Amino acid sequence: MSETLLEIRGLHVSYTVYGIRHHVLNGINLSVRKGEKIGVIGESGCGKTTTLKSVLKILPENARIEGGDVLFNGKSVLKMNSAELRKLRRTKVSMIFQDPTAALNPVFRIGEQLFDIVNARREEEGKGASKKEIEEEVTELIRQVMLPEPKRVLNSYPFQLSGGMRQRVMIAMALASGRELLLADEPTTNLDVTIQDQILRLIGNIVSERKLSIVLVSHALGAVRRMVDRVYVMYAGTIVEEGPSNSVFGNPKHPYTKMLLASAPKLTGGGISEGIPGRIPDYSNPPPGCRFHPRCPMAAAVCKFKPPRMVEVEKGHKVACYNYYGDDAE
Repeated sequence: MSETLLEIRGLHVSYTVYGIRHHVLNGINLSVRKGEKIGVIGESGCGKTTTLKSVLKILPENARIEGGDVLFNGKSVLKMNSAELRKLRRTKVSMIFQDPTAALNPVFRIGEQLFDIVNARREEEGKGASKKEIEEEVTELIRQVMLPEPKRVLNSYPFQLSGGMRQRVMIAMALASGRELLLADEPTTNLDVTIQDQILRLIGNIVSERKLSIVLVSHALGAVRRMVDRVYVMYAGTIVEEGPSNSVFGNPKHPYTKMLLASAPKLTGGGISEGIPGRIPDYSNPPPGCRFHPRCPMAAAVCKFKPPRMVEVEKGHKVACYNYYGDDAE
């Protein structure tokens, strides 16, 4: 697992809304090795989805990449032409979106949509196939995601399936095209707790069986800890902590990480968490220095004007916080 598959370097992304520029991603650095499972956690609105969409270069029209780069197998995604991007999306990297209702086309049957994806991938790979062969692969994909009665599912429209079934269809579509990297953007949103667990276990099993790399964005912190090798903690478009999952969850360093984990509900009870005071900053005018300093109980004077750099506190465990600089706060 030494080869780097995906590397995001100093990525800056902004959105223009009603003529106002919102600076969302503020120098994101993230890497994924071949066969590695990565988790990204943080509050809603902190830039996790924007980061994943940047990898496939599918940001909306009002977004602008202002700096940095995204490398896949050492090649810049941001500099790829349309043919190279098409090949990347059809054969290398796929994404499970958080809302299958919006991602699936409501006027086509599930089988038609899956057929088109498999056919496009085979064409891109230069592998000709008969209609029967493609239909067999489509049926096998439905079986792999543990959907009963594949024929009925393939003949159904999206609205005829439950939320959990639609999400499994989305996983099947991702498996149909992504052969190396799977991007899972909160794949259990709007599902009940029991279905959430089933979906996450299914993704984990498939990733292990196919030896895929994965970037999992999820608010299910327990599942993230169980599934991934390393974790990135994101706050307001910045990475504030990263490291092995057991180290980050077992011994969090950044004040934000500590407060985020403390906010998660626990099976043992113990009352309701108060959450993290305050809110994510206004991206049209983000605070200088550490973006978390207005909400941080440990903020020092330097935090208010100078962004902290990452420092290693344990092997592979890094944190962007002046509390770990020792005497060198500059």
